Amino acid sequence: MVPEALFVVRDGLVQHANPTAAKMLGATSARALVGKALDDILGVGERARVEALVEQYLAGWRPPAAFRLRFRNLAENAELLTDTRVATRAGLVILAARDITETTRGEALVRKLADVSAHLGTVGSVDELLDACEPIFLELGWVVAYSAVRGETTHPLRVIGRDDDPVAVYGRSLLGRALTPEEAPIATEVVRTQRAVFLDNPPTVSAPAAVREARRLDESMRAARVRRSAWCPVFRGDELTHVLSVAGEDVTEHDVVALQLFAAQIGAAARAADLRQELVQRERLAAMGEMSAVLAHEIRNPLAVVFNAVSGLKRETLSPGAAELVGIIDEEAQRLRAVVSEILDFTRGPSAVLSEVDVHEVVASAVAAAEKDPATQRRDARVTIDVPDGFPFAHADRELLRRALVNLIVNALCHATPGTEARVVARESGDLLRVSVWNAGMSIPGEAEESLFRPFFTTRDGGTGLGLFVALRAVEACGGAIELDDVPDGAQFSVWMQRRR
Repeated sequence: MVPEALFVVRDGLVQHANPTAAKMLGATSARALVGKALDDILGVGERARVEALVEQYLAGWRPPAAFRLRFRNLAENAELLTDTRVATRAGLVILAARDITETTRGEALVRKLADVSAHLGTVGSVDELLDACEPIFLELGWVVAYSAVRGETTHPLRVIGRDDDPVAVYGRSLLGRALTPEEAPIATEVVRTQRAVFLDNPPTVSAPAAVREARRLDESMRAARVRRSAWCPVFRGDELTHVLSVAGEDVTEHDVVALQLFAAQIGAAARAADLRQELVQRERLAAMGEMSAVLAHEIRNPLAVVFNAVSGLKRETLSPGAAELVGIIDEEAQRLRAVVSEILDFTRGPSAVLSEVDVHEVVASAVAAAEKDPATQRRDARVTIDVPDGFPFAHADRELLRRALVNLIVNALCHATPGTEARVVARESGDLLRVSVWNAGMSIPGEAEESLFRPFFTTRDGGTGLGLFVALRAVEACGGAIELDDVPDGAQFSVWMQRRR
């Protein structure tokens, strides 16, 4: 009944073995091992090590509690590593062995992943780390998925696995999607508990139709003869931001330890990249801020002179052609003043005073301001507002929140297809409030997504590239966040805020 493989040996021959020993060595039965010589069941040179330990034991030395000993699998003619204890009694040598193949494979995996991380040093990004470790996972025959966690949804970002592996094929079919908790129940459980999950028999989903994605995962793992998987949280600082999932026929609990360490390496790489980007961004912003402040100051004074001159010309009796030209000068000067205002907002930086903010009132005020903005005057698009009655107050700075929404709505109107609309929708999401600004029109190209919130980056003719950046800083000063949403048509940004306390 003991879990170890037991061998009772006299004069180098096996006198007795238990069923666990037969199973470990691939013998037909325990009786089939009786009479076998130690040289037949041990790796080359291991019998001498056992005899040396016995001599030390008989001489009064205390042998190690356990030592690593190589046995031979008789069915496969291959060696396996064990942790073995040895004792003697009445001329008998008793060996109690435990197969640690899984443990040593886990140890080897830790070493390989650690070697890769050490080679990359502290400058490697998450993508570089996954690229470097991909051959290790492919050699093991595992499928590795790396997914982002955003609110209650899971977003698969990358899948490593062979092209002919059904699990890898299924995983790649999910790339770019936002999976609900019902569609990604295991990842959702990892997020909820913030702990790794090991499944040696993934659940067969048979009842609720809402979890069809989990059923598809189960079916694909059956097709690949995979019944084991590990799911590890990835923390960026104190925040759980991603989930690393690994599926393989021979994934064990020992491997989970290595995979958790690897997930920690991924989190550290992501955090280091954030810190590097933040440092570069601060230096860049400091330089641009100083230059922009000087530029805005130099433009503001002559711009005031232009407005005075235009005002004087409007009081004069002008020919129709001259009046039209004055109107053009006035319109362009208004646009230039708006640019100067944006530059000054950029250089000053936000300073938030948080209080209870009526979201309905702020949205209405922001829409009214955006519709009067010179950049939207010639746009044939309208704005609709959808804020439920009794919508909760936000914990934010009213002026900063309004500034952010004005920039987002102006941006939406400027990019909306003529004759269509932009929508501002407010909804509750747990402890958070969400205000989404959507416009009908062209979707934002993938290559532009990473640069959207960088200062002076723009995809609009005549744009300054400061609107989204100013909006982001204003919302972050309120303790919120802005995200580009994945929508089937058009473009949508969402502002996330804390509910009033």
